[in-house]
Amino acid sequence: MAHTSGSFELIVLGCSGGPLSGKTCAFLLKPAHVSFEQILKEQQSHLIALDAGSGLETVADIVADCRNNTNNVSSYLTGLYPDSEPLHHYSDISSLTTARPFNSAVLQLNKSNLELARAIISKISAYFITHAHLDHIAGLVINSPGFSGSTKVHGSEETIDTLKNHIFNGKVWPDLDYIQYKAFPSTPAFQKVGQAMHLKAYPTSHGLIHSKFRYKSAAFLIREDTKDDHILVFGDVESDPSSNTNYIEQIWSDVAELVLSKQLRTIVIECSSVDKAPSEPLFGHMSPLNLIKEFSQLSKICSQKNPTTKHPLQGINVLIIHVKETFDGTGDPRKKILNKLRQLNLEHDLGLHFTMCMPGLSYII
Repeated sequence: MAHTSGSFELIVLGCSGGPLSGKTCAFLLKPAHVSFEQILKEQQSHLIALDAGSGLETVADIVADCRNNTNNVSSYLTGLYPDSEPLHHYSDISSLTTARPFNSAVLQLNKSNLELARAIISKISAYFITHAHLDHIAGLVINSPGFSGSTKVHGSEETIDTLKNHIFNGKVWPDLDYIQYKAFPSTPAFQKVGQAMHLKAYPTSHGLIHSKFRYKSAAFLIREDTKDDHILVFGDVESDPSSNTNYIEQIWSDVAELVLSKQLRTIVIECSSVDKAPSEPLFGHMSPLNLIKEFSQLSKICSQKNPTTKHPLQGINVLIIHVKETFDGTGDPRKKILNKLRQLNLEHDLGLHFTMCMPGLSYII
């Protein structure tokens, strides 16, 4: 169904940081007012993909859940740990609504789960890839023989080079000539995506290769044109102090006015692990302390732009992704990370609403 109360619908196919495969980062995004029934009928789609660590199989599983009134996909990650809480524990609802992605009009189509999933995937107008690590592209690669026509894949010059020369190279995976590559502008600028959205891509740091070369990921600022609302979605990212760069500060400076005007209400960002000792590496990722420090920096930048605003981040939804699974018997890492983030949020009086993303759910923003 269409959701008139929100601006975006974010469908989570995968949000794990590994090392388990199958539920790694992949999201579908569309305007909330456009239904999947409309998308399946239209020639030019409103639907875009943000990363593609998961794909066709997960969509088919979500379709099956919607048809059978089960929650196998949405409870998959919490089912890995004996101390996990019910799903509602992981959501802090403000202006955020969770839902099942596919409504009865779509599910009643005379198609098998796999056929319907294939029809939905075929309506993706373009893929926007933050970086070319396998947990963000596996679905794109494995699903590519099922693409119809020419599929548009957007990424940085580095990401496109990796995909063309190191993945779709005839050795790792065949180059089936189904993909059209398009590089992001060298300077962040909005480009039209789908039928009612614009997207701006920013570079971010994701650690060093061999302790020498900085590996770049990306963050996407997406505008829904009919309501002029925005969502900010990060790929893998480390904090500015960790990378000794100012990539995130540049993003915060660019979006501060949108935060102040309440036109940016949701940020999707990683928090891969619990806090570690300073001597332990984070491998280009975030922990709760890192993330809260970054949000404190955003709050500071907003206050500098408008000193009369006392709580500039009040009410912003933060959806946490890319939590790494653990095998040490200490319990559900999502629960621990979320509890720490909520604690630090109160201590720093930021007013954020933290939600832990789960696969198989739609978030109406």
